[in-house]
Amino acid sequence: MDPQFILWTKKDQYLLSWLNATLSETVLSIVFGLNTFKEVWDSLANWFAAPNRSRVSHLKRQLQNLQQRNKSCADYIHTAKGLANQPAAVGKPIEDDDLISHIISGLSTAYTSFITSFSFITRDISLSFNEFQFELFSCETLLENQTKTVPPEAGQFALFYQYRGSSGFSKKHRFGQPKYYPRTQHPSYSPRTQHPS
Repeated sequence: MDPQFILWTKKDQYLLSWLNATLSETVLSIVFGLNTFKEVWDSLANWFAAPNRSRVSHLKRQLQNLQQRNKSCADYIHTAKGLANQPAAVGKPIEDDDLISHIISGLSTAYTSFITSFSFITRDISLSFNEFQFELFSCETLLENQTKTVPPEAGQFALFYQYRGSSGFSKKHRFGQPKYYPRTQHPSYSPRTQHPS
């Protein structure tokens, strides 16, 4: 191999390492997988030279249309966060509540019980993104175990009640409080918030 090429490669990788070390995590997601300093530099130049508004709108549409399909929850969330990180890199961060909403909307039908339970519990409390991830991963594990032991026709009903009774949703309310309340009996419920029937 040409010694000049070997030397050039070493210098290129040195510069690439230096450049990557100066980038935030959100910007790194833009250049992930690029192998030379020039590729990374050109990618960043193109990114920041492009009209931010149209790029952010495009990324948000991608996030809104994201579907889990056959992905594991970890891979699905990784994809969603990768899309959400890119607008943040140009100063247009996506709020955790919006990101959770997009992820919920794209979950496969196997997670219908999780969505129902999540909607129920978040009427009166809010969860951080990390807490949401924990709940979703817990449900995924429960669902995998459930499908091994429960007949398919009973699975969704069994999972809904088992998940509500055993999930991490209840962890914040284990000390001296019932895990769940009817809406009109919840400690934070106020009659002023009740909608007329």
